[in-house]
Amino acid sequence: MEETLLNNLLAVYDHLEHKRQKLKKEYEDVEQVLTGVRREISALKATQALLFPESERPERKKYQNISMRWAILWHLSESVGPLQTPTVADGLREGGVSERPNFNSIVSAILSQMSQKSEVERVEGGYRLTNSGQQTWDGIRRSEKFLNRHTVPASDAE
Repeated sequence: MEETLLNNLLAVYDHLEHKRQKLKKEYEDVEQVLTGVRREISALKATQALLFPESERPERKKYQNISMRWAILWHLSESVGPLQTPTVADGLREGGVSERPNFNSIVSAILSQMSQKSEVERVEGGYRLTNSGQQTWDGIRRSEKFLNRHTVPASDAE
């Protein structure tokens, strides 16, 4: 009887593990497509700005004039859950960080450095701020240096 129970448990486990792997692959495929769509939208915004009225993108310049590290801290501080590197990169682009060659790789490298400083931690699903990272961000956003660099466009302040 115990052997039958064990065999049944192993069969259920194998079935669920297979299902999990299939769902994980499907999720990764969807994320990849979404990343491509976001890039295309960003490219369209850059070349066809008239298609995107300012009123539809009030936070377009949110991260302008601040470092990528600060922008990442800010972006992760406002996220509901962990974010994958491409999602962080897309958020930075949408927030006004200038596109550069190998942008996602640069974001990944900064996230790795931030992980070594214990400002972020890698968890299933991506990166999230640690308590230390949140404290760091709280200090930065109140600093004179941040307040002098970060300017909210007049249309966003209303």
